[in-house]
Amino acid sequence: MATVQRLLMAGMLLLTASACAPTTGQPNRPVEVQLEVDTSAVAYHPTQAGIIRTYTTEQGGSEIHQEHLGRTIRSGVPYQVVRTRGGGRDTRSYHRHTTAGVFKAIETTPNYEATYEPPMQMLPGTLRVGQTWQGSSKVTFTRQGQPPQRVEVHYKSRVTDQRQASISGQNYNFFVVQTEGFDENGEPVARQERWYVPHLGDVKTTDGLLLVASNLAGTP
Repeated sequence: MATVQRLLMAGMLLLTASACAPTTGQPNRPVEVQLEVDTSAVAYHPTQAGIIRTYTTEQGGSEIHQEHLGRTIRSGVPYQVVRTRGGGRDTRSYHRHTTAGVFKAIETTPNYEATYEPPMQMLPGTLRVGQTWQGSSKVTFTRQGQPPQRVEVHYKSRVTDQRQASISGQNYNFFVVQTEGFDENGEPVARQERWYVPHLGDVKTTDGLLLVASNLAGTP
């Protein structure tokens, strides 16, 4: 596989997708959002519009805000949309939520759009240590005025552990989820790890950001 394709594949797997365009301003102080459980899909994954999680690196620096925009329809298909902005990022991720898990279908920034066919599974229907899943997604990466680039992402994920730790002065009980990506020859090209708290979300993201604040009330 050509180097540019391997880099593209690794970027699509790691799901960091940071836009290079700067963002202006930060969200106002978020209104508290009460936890609601959707039993028709992945009950442990929050989806309410208005949820905002704020992240930063271990060294501090710019805050990254992850906001749930709620449900939308594209081409007749319902998605849950999450916007990530701050620190030079402005990304919208379109997810499908079913009883089988959380699946990433589309990602957009001011500079490009990436579509995953079939959608890439981010989380399973139930969280437990030892849970595994795998799949392949053909990713089409389009940028205005340029021909689309396509790459196939092969991935395997596993819930490796359940731990407790203090992050930004708050104690959390979280699941460790690891994902590896491979090229068509089975050679590894990327590896990621996230720390996930049911009914809250990531307390450590795949690109190493740590949760410092959330307006989601009623979490365990």
